[in-house]
Amino acid sequence: MTVPVVEPENLNMLWASIIVEELVRNGIDYFCISPGSRSSPLTISVAKNKKARLMMCYDERGAAFHALGFARATHRPAVVITTSGTAVANCFPAVVEASMECVPMILLTADRPPELQDTKANQTIDQSHIFGRYVRYFFNLPCPETDISPRVPLTTVDQAVFRAVSQPEGPVHINCMFREPLSPEKRNIPERYTDSLKSWSKRNTSYTEYKIPTISISKAEAKEICQIMNIAENGLIIAGSIDIGKRDSVLKLINKAKWPVFSDIRSHLPCFFSKNIVPFFPLFLSATLPDVSFDVVLHIGGTLVSKHMMLLLEEKSPDHYIVVKEDPFRQDMNHISTVYVQTDIEKFCETALLYLNTKKSSSFDMLMKISSEIKDLLCPLLKKNELNEASLAYWISQIIPENSALFLSNSMPIRDMDMYSDFRSNIMIGANRGASGIDGIIATATGFAVGAERITTLVIGDLAFIHDLNSLFLLKKIDVPLILILINNNGGSIFSFLPISDFSELCEQYFVVPHNISSFRELISFFNIPYFYVSNRKEFINTYKQCVNSSGSAVIEVAVNREKNLSFHRFVQTKINKLVCSNKFP
Repeated sequence: MTVPVVEPENLNMLWASIIVEELVRNGIDYFCISPGSRSSPLTISVAKNKKARLMMCYDERGAAFHALGFARATHRPAVVITTSGTAVANCFPAVVEASMECVPMILLTADRPPELQDTKANQTIDQSHIFGRYVRYFFNLPCPETDISPRVPLTTVDQAVFRAVSQPEGPVHINCMFREPLSPEKRNIPERYTDSLKSWSKRNTSYTEYKIPTISISKAEAKEICQIMNIAENGLIIAGSIDIGKRDSVLKLINKAKWPVFSDIRSHLPCFFSKNIVPFFPLFLSATLPDVSFDVVLHIGGTLVSKHMMLLLEEKSPDHYIVVKEDPFRQDMNHISTVYVQTDIEKFCETALLYLNTKKSSSFDMLMKISSEIKDLLCPLLKKNELNEASLAYWISQIIPENSALFLSNSMPIRDMDMYSDFRSNIMIGANRGASGIDGIIATATGFAVGAERITTLVIGDLAFIHDLNSLFLLKKIDVPLILILINNNGGSIFSFLPISDFSELCEQYFVVPHNISSFRELISFFNIPYFYVSNRKEFINTYKQCVNSSGSAVIEVAVNREKNLSFHRFVQTKINKLVCSNKFP
């Protein structure tokens, strides 16, 4: 198949068009663009490329978070295109999150030419290495010139893509300087300038083909780890954040091991998947730390939402703490890891199964007994008609559609879902836990929905909602339904659970920061999005099912009393504390 070089109007358009075409040839065809003049050649080239998909975003921060969400769901980078100046700086929060969570992303930022740098030229800042250590690769692409080969942008794109998708995956940044003309006006290009592109133009593959290296563990190394596990008296498996596509391999390993499993909300391993997974473990650890110690802990995947798990391990450090994950970055806040394995998780599990022959953990039966008693305690409380944030999390997990997607905001929504959920369905879960900020949550969820290509539910608190209001525009642009569940508790309820809550006046005025908006109806109506207001369990279940069946995006505002919610949490924790203390671990 012959792919002709786009007939460019000028040199800027030529370089921009081959940059876009080379990204598409690398399988990267989703572009998130915000309006801007200096980036015109890139934007126009995306619009002209028939294989490119374009999402226009009103602001750069939203565009970058939308790209982040898309890559979370697809494990393929999206491209963010911005104009120059502070437009670039607005991408920083999403870049930080992508870097810390090893999510690939490609940023093409337009820039002024060198002669306008440091001259007070309009919309000109120093964009060189603006993202610092948070990008895997940076290149300052010079202004298009006839004495620079057009192969330069081609090989630069190929290197950037390679660095974005190789371990450790993450964001990469190409800073593209352009002189005028920025519009597609006709300017002559030397006749033989594009001769070096003839071979490339006759095929549909990238100019430089990179072979992505795989990181695997040897049989000898896997056997050595299994020998440590096989002699353990009281072993534990921790399932951190794990890609849903690699869950089945992890499931085979935990089913063969006779160890209890503490699975994080992002592990994609709810308790109904295996009899070894301990239900509600984050909840009883948040109530009280049990008098139990583990001699060997195998931690597969990323970090946990539950900080109480880390407190337990800090209090009673295991003899061996084995971490298995796919990137090289240290994950050891308690400084207790004894073995660190960077490898493909699937390959580790497949290899370890050959040598795994563990004993049943001495605490297994007691952990399961306590979890069963906690479930018996919770069910009558959660089934009351009055809603709080805990019962909302439980009911979402009960009625969310099979094979749908769920995106969780930070602060209390993800913690409540981690503690109180009891999933019956196989779903795909996403969250921004790299830096755990509340910025860009709506934008990220819209990108996650597009990438997942399935109906998506977003659970978000009111402050995070206010933080990203402008991204509600994206709900009208995406072609996948996003049901946004807005928890209105009149401020930041997480601070009610922190030590600052002991200083009530300071906490309320400077941390909780009540907005005193009883309903967001009028604000949401501005965006012309279907809106529903509910205040109890029956209303929520009926409304949510109605939204699912409508196959369109919607906002469901859930009214929650912050004080009653805190009282419920404390009541449950007191009950669990007594329950745990009445059981003695062997």
